Amino acid sequence: LAAWQETAEKTGGDYYDVMEAPLGALDLLVCDVSGHGLASTVLMSAARAYLRALHLVEADPRRLIETLNRLISPDIPDDAFATLVLCRVEPSGAACYVSAGHLPPLVYRVRTGAFDRLEETDLVLGWSETTTYRAFPIEPLSSGDLVILATDGLYEASSPEGLLWGVDAVKQVIGDAAHEGAHGIIEALRAGVFGHAEKLFLEDDITLLVAERR
Repeated sequence: LAAWQETAEKTGGDYYDVMEAPLGALDLLVCDVSGHGLASTVLMSAARAYLRALHLVEADPRRLIETLNRLISPDIPDDAFATLVLCRVEPSGAACYVSAGHLPPLVYRVRTGAFDRLEETDLVLGWSETTTYRAFPIEPLSSGDLVILATDGLYEASSPEGLLWGVDAVKQVIGDAAHEGAHGIIEALRAGVFGHAEKLFLEDDITLLVAERR
């Protein structure tokens, strides 16, 4: 496991976590509250507190996110929202993900040098207290396969000319650095996004969480 977080201001609205799930599984999670700064930080902190508490009593990842949405929706202003993706990985390599309006995980297969085509997602947190969520399957992970969770600040980092970095560029960096493992991918993506932006400070929060199957 490796992670990196960069905030656009002194405080930010991104959150990542790794939590132990039943039967030795791991839940990898990234959450992104709209905007950045203190208001986003407060809402993010509430989401983290709810998730940590709910995770103690709810084993099903789909129902976990449904309950989180029901609890946190009254706290989200009408002009704000939050996105979230949770990826559960079993000791056997079996995996699935739940997405509340967030980009699905990037899953890189070391044997083929290709990414899974994961596209499904459900509504953002806070849209409706009655939103239902689905758990989408991921083909079992093999040794060396990588799972990358990121917030949109990574993909939407802009160059001085206003060109967004984009998903394709991120995938290219991951593929080139895959042999260096989770920590190598973090370092390569950090260098890549700052090189693209050509600046020391970014305009949006960025959070990365990378897991490599042993």
